[in-house]
Amino acid sequence: MTTKPNYLALAVRAAMLLAIVPVSYAQDEAPAESTEANTLDTIVVTARKREESLREVPLSITAISSDRIEKLGLESINDIAKVTPGFSFRSAFGREGDRPVIRGQSNIQGEANAAFFIDGIFVNGSISGFGLDNLERVEVIRGPQAALFGRRTFSGAVNFITKRPTNEPEAKVSMTAATDSERELSANVSGALVKDLLKFQFNTRYYQYGGQWPNAVTGIKDLGGQRTAGAGGTLYFTPTDSWESTLRMNYSEDEDEHYAIGRIGDPANLAARGIDGSTAVNYINNVLNCQRPTLTGAVTNGFIQAGPTRIPTVNSPVSSTRSRGAVCGDSPYPSVIGANTSRFMQAGFKPGIDRERTRLSWANDFTTEAGWVFTAMSAYNKLESLSVVDQDYSSQSLFAFPFSVNGAFETVDFGVSKDYSQEFRLASPVENDLRGIVGYYYYSEEPGSGGYSADMTSFRAATATTAAILPTRNPAFGGLEVTNTALFGMLEYDWTDALTTTAELRVAQDRLELSGRSNSTVAPTGTPTSTRVSRTFSRRASYDTVLPRFTIKYDLNDAMNVYGLVAKGNKPGGFNAGVESANLTEAARSLLVSQGFSDFEEETANTYELGLKGGFLDNALSLSSAIYLIDWKDQQLTETAAADQINGLQTLTSYTRSIGKSRVTGLELEADWTLSENFNLSSSFAYQKGEIRDYFSQDLADAQACGVVNRATGCGSASGFDLPRVPPIQAAFGARWNDTLANGWGYFASAQFSYEASRFTQIENNIESGDCKDLGIRGGLNFSEQLTATLFVRNATQDDCVEDVLRYIQPDFGIARPIIPGESNSTATVGLNPTLNRINLRDYAVTPARERQVGITVSYKF
Repeated sequence: MTTKPNYLALAVRAAMLLAIVPVSYAQDEAPAESTEANTLDTIVVTARKREESLREVPLSITAISSDRIEKLGLESINDIAKVTPGFSFRSAFGREGDRPVIRGQSNIQGEANAAFFIDGIFVNGSISGFGLDNLERVEVIRGPQAALFGRRTFSGAVNFITKRPTNEPEAKVSMTAATDSERELSANVSGALVKDLLKFQFNTRYYQYGGQWPNAVTGIKDLGGQRTAGAGGTLYFTPTDSWESTLRMNYSEDEDEHYAIGRIGDPANLAARGIDGSTAVNYINNVLNCQRPTLTGAVTNGFIQAGPTRIPTVNSPVSSTRSRGAVCGDSPYPSVIGANTSRFMQAGFKPGIDRERTRLSWANDFTTEAGWVFTAMSAYNKLESLSVVDQDYSSQSLFAFPFSVNGAFETVDFGVSKDYSQEFRLASPVENDLRGIVGYYYYSEEPGSGGYSADMTSFRAATATTAAILPTRNPAFGGLEVTNTALFGMLEYDWTDALTTTAELRVAQDRLELSGRSNSTVAPTGTPTSTRVSRTFSRRASYDTVLPRFTIKYDLNDAMNVYGLVAKGNKPGGFNAGVESANLTEAARSLLVSQGFSDFEEETANTYELGLKGGFLDNALSLSSAIYLIDWKDQQLTETAAADQINGLQTLTSYTRSIGKSRVTGLELEADWTLSENFNLSSSFAYQKGEIRDYFSQDLADAQACGVVNRATGCGSASGFDLPRVPPIQAAFGARWNDTLANGWGYFASAQFSYEASRFTQIENNIESGDCKDLGIRGGLNFSEQLTATLFVRNATQDDCVEDVLRYIQPDFGIARPIIPGESNSTATVGLNPTLNRINLRDYAVTPARERQVGITVSYKF
């Protein structure tokens, strides 16, 4: 893995050593190792803005303590999802493309349907690089949480609760080394600067991973490597018995190599699989195994009109149907992965992702003598992100017709975003039969200055006689601004010792403004010069929502309760920025707007849930279960549309559209059984059936070879199809044994198995991910209460699971298919036959999951 100079890593390591100094006055007797909470009664959660036992909260929550995180060796949000029923997490583009799915409420592109929080504060952007080394626990809350958590908690919320400072000095240092050049070093120190008045906590982490895939273009292993360095701290101030003040600060930097992703139709990939992909017919017959076009035996004689010049094109087979072909069944695993990283390096850009985050928050709690609590929370976050990516996902340096502009898919994007939030809330005493919370929330998100974009179309490498021509950087102007304001509240009443009802409500408004200027450097095919073009745009929208939740809970006995709830969730609408691209002709943009591709509406869902929680066998066995039904309306799904570009070519783009209706039904089970003080079993299971009930698109009509979308005949309908990216079954099982050797050393061994059934990756229900099975094995020694060494194996069975599949195009081959009303017959496609239009065949870009890793972790507690 290639990294920047080690100044940040050295600074972090030095900070770690300095951080350990304050604990030098620690007592001789180190605190005993914490034990994992084994019952629902002893696990405390804050999902409803107050501390409650997990058993008492009438919500579906999986709470994973810091002790369990350590014992299971959980490293990231991906690992959290593996042990949580009804929660699936995939990363499509390394640590940049998060795809969380809770209870089958998936999305294809745009904002996720689940939100992430750190200490109750919304996290904008990717969560993949966030480490779990400084956490008290993780709460995965399933079902809409808008009433108390706010926007984007459409399907659920994941809240990371960090460790609080302690009065007594304590510290921990942990080091991990594993295959594939994985290294991790973390430290956490806590204590009192002024005992009982001012406490501090400091944590730091350095992580690197070398990747597993060699690059077919460069011949070296420069794909998939990751690096994170960061540090954070907390100050906890208690000047009086009634005032608590918490200030948190965190900085982190992610520096990742180009992610590993390979296109099935990459010529190098086809050659490795022994497939002759030299012609469109061969590609159709040997790669696309379903929804194939119906070829007539004829070919087109097309051309590109580039100014006054006509350039002949590669002949394309003529099809009597509009289907572009597909791969049905389990996705092929990539044999070869290639990316043109060397061209980026020549142009002065390091390929991959470079991301810096700064997080600040300040929380104040004021408690009156009567038990009323007033809370004020302020937060500021800044994200700077540079993405340098070869988006043809292949080892080719340029595409064949029509994408013959060298470097157009090798892109560079740099952006800055800032967000600020403020929350005030007042909570009544929790001991009252009638209790409640009322609050106000404000959130503002805006783009920062200094952003730019570029591609490699204008790049020319240096020669012996000429200097290099570097890519043109197009400054970014404007962007998306989001303002969210809300009033929220909860009212709860104990009718009897056993019966409690709760009413929650959030009244919110989202205001969106998309403005700026799209810039592009265009090199028309057939001409030697490039032209800089731009388009200025400004759009506004506002969404008002009323989001209630009603809950009833009944205690069957002291250890068991049942509950039922009805809740409404929403996800704000938005804009398709691609419609404003400067590359589009004005006629093409107007056509997209008239067809409804410029924006998409808010989506809503009503959730109905019944749950049971309880403890058995003197609380040694904890059980939690729920069944639910979700009615989903105005679902935001995707549809592709072709549009003419000013360079004489045509582009295919996926746009978000709110034209779907779906239903999800499901069952969740979770159990934890402490058979003895030495042996523990845990398990979880989730069944979720996500079914599209109303959705029509021309993409589907093309795949079904039925012509133009027609609701009367059902042409283009996805009714009855499974929702994409939803595993119908998830299961996990864990076992852990610990005991003591004759010399006093403790030893332990554990195994954790997780399973996710195959999922369709797109609306058409053709290509699937295949079943994913993961087995982790751990074992080690506790040499003392302070020192522990753990050996581990990840993915012990070497399961070739596909992490993600992206629907894409095959750039080298196309077909000439019949045009439909309203579709452009661009001269960039088939210029000699007005009844046909050239379109590229289907292809898929596949992201492989990590293969087996073996390593060791050593930790020491002071």
